[in-house]
Amino acid sequence: MLNGPRYAVGAILETVDKTPFLVASPEKALADKVWTDKRFSGLHLSDYGAYLSDDLRIDREALRGFDHSQLLVIAKAYNSGFPKDLFQILDI
Repeated sequence: MLNGPRYAVGAILETVDKTPFLVASPEKALADKVWTDKRFSGLHLSDYGAYLSDDLRIDREALRGFDHSQLLVIAKAYNSGFPKDLFQILDI
């Protein structure tokens, strides 16, 4: 479950036709996916590479374009080892 601080960080307020809604930044979307995916334990750093490229099919070059400062803010909000491990794999 995503509590208040975890939910809010990385959310972007968009408006279309005067209707506001929240959209997750790419960094937030990845963190939420990894956090809520019950199939992935993230116990070992060595598991992340295969999970990101084989299971989620995310291109490593695309990950390099992520906003590093935003990733650090998200990691602090989650207050857990997993985002730090995830971002370590991304060479952040």
